[in-house]
Amino acid sequence: MKRISEIMMKLIASDVCGKEINFVNLHLSDDDLQQLYTLSKKHDLAHLVGDALIRHKLLPYGEIRTKFEKQMMTAVYRYERINYELNNLSETLNQADIPFIPLKGSVLRQYYPEPRMRTSCDIDILVHDADLDRAVILLTEQLEYRAESEQSHDIGMYSPGGVHLELHYTLIESNVVGKADEVLKAVWEQSLPGQE
Repeated sequence: MKRISEIMMKLIASDVCGKEINFVNLHLSDDDLQQLYTLSKKHDLAHLVGDALIRHKLLPYGEIRTKFEKQMMTAVYRYERINYELNNLSETLNQADIPFIPLKGSVLRQYYPEPRMRTSCDIDILVHDADLDRAVILLTEQLEYRAESEQSHDIGMYSPGGVHLELHYTLIESNVVGKADEVLKAVWEQSLPGQE
């Protein structure tokens, strides 16, 4: 499995970082390809591995290629779905003059060669604690989101289409201590308006 893990990491480095890797002498058996698929799918990376395998002409037509291609199309679908919801959320919160900061994947994806490469299962947005109740009511009434759970740092909500939103009111989780809390407390002071 170590060999398969190393190949997977090289393929990802090639696809995401543009790292030049010589795959000329790499011969992958059907079993190798199946292991690559299983491992990369487990870590939600099959779309990247499949893309790199196809670009480097290492993935012959057949059942395994079809599986990788399905993961690649699923990544595009997930990206579009999340992006659509994020745009709706942004527009709605802006119209209500509720300041917010997009977090995690919605911010990080701009640093990938293609935004769809950064898959995400949910949307994370930070609002001021004082705006939380108003934001929940707004999203529930205007966008028909439903609140599902409240944690020590966020409220989990779902769009009518099933997209999960973590509406954060703090970045500091209870029982998670360390020096990070000093940095995280100042998030609003360190952010700039309109800098998504």
